[in-house]
Amino acid sequence: MFSQAPFKILIFLLVLSLIQGTSTFANEGKEEKKEEGNMTDSQKKQMNEASELQAHVQALRAKVKSKEETINKLIKEKNHTKDAEKVKEIIAEMVVEHKEMSKMVEEYEQSRSLLRYRYPEKGYAGTRSYERMEVKPLDQMENLSSIEAKLKRNLKTIHAQFGEPTEVKSSKKKKAQKKEEEAPSLTEPIFLQK
Repeated sequence: MFSQAPFKILIFLLVLSLIQGTSTFANEGKEEKKEEGNMTDSQKKQMNEASELQAHVQALRAKVKSKEETINKLIKEKNHTKDAEKVKEIIAEMVVEHKEMSKMVEEYEQSRSLLRYRYPEKGYAGTRSYERMEVKPLDQMENLSSIEAKLKRNLKTIHAQFGEPTEVKSSKKKKAQKKEEEAPSLTEPIFLQK
């Protein structure tokens, strides 16, 4: 009988804790639903502003990319055109497109920093990573897309991977062979090479 009393007490405490735990768990679920359902108007407004700003940043990124592609097309057209008047028109159009692109990049950077610092990851399930954009000058954009620049970059990578060109190596070998052909004097030692 003495052993049954602690056993009954343990069972009673276990049942009591289960009842209290489930009611606490149920209350927590209700509180979470209340928080989601009873978001304040300012929180809802903030979430809407954040989603609108995020959509605006993505739209600006797409617009900047399309302006960049347009400028590259104009550069290619300018390189293939022989008519001087047509080249002037293309250059004027490139300048206008470049100014619009620089304004868009500036707005993108402002919106990106606003989104990053005013509306951090709170309430957003996905990942937000927006790269920094910089406006390149037209001269640099032209150099990047011209054929000569592409050839120079390719030659640099070839020289870096495979060393010097074969013409330079063959001229060095010819010079070495000329020195070997000269007969050494009687006092000079002869070195044999494989």
